[in-house]
Amino acid sequence: MTKAEVFYFSYTGTCERIAKFLGTNLNLPIKKIKPPRLPYLAWLALSFIPRLPIPSKASLPQSENLILIFPKWTINCPPITYFYLLCKKRGVKLNKILLIVSYGGFREEPYARHYVKKFKDLSDEIKLFLIKKKETEEKLLSLLEWIKKNLEI
Repeated sequence: MTKAEVFYFSYTGTCERIAKFLGTNLNLPIKKIKPPRLPYLAWLALSFIPRLPIPSKASLPQSENLILIFPKWTINCPPITYFYLLCKKRGVKLNKILLIVSYGGFREEPYARHYVKKFKDLSDEIKLFLIKKKETEEKLLSLLEWIKKNLEI
């Protein structure tokens, strides 16, 4: 069993870049959460609906730890809500979950805390790393070190 897997959802490509950087540098499997392709304005509207899941193609975690990378949207990220509900329904339990939230706007902390609270159903240990979209490239090495420290790898 692998130490961890990197799961991600990305609309603009930022979270995908983060996931590929981490998966490559940590030699971990990278798995995409793939919702149906909708126009940006449709996603924006859907992100205003709390707890709304959008069915997405996603496998279940097979490792003891999960690294989950996703964007901060308005109130909700429907593909991540779907992934959470899928894992909960299938009884997934993990040692640690590392949530990495990419944001560009405002109120990222309450948004991220909401997901920390939600994912507590799947693990007793949840860690959070917020990464401002325009600072992504310069923060990748510190993010990599943060993951190594938290997963002891």
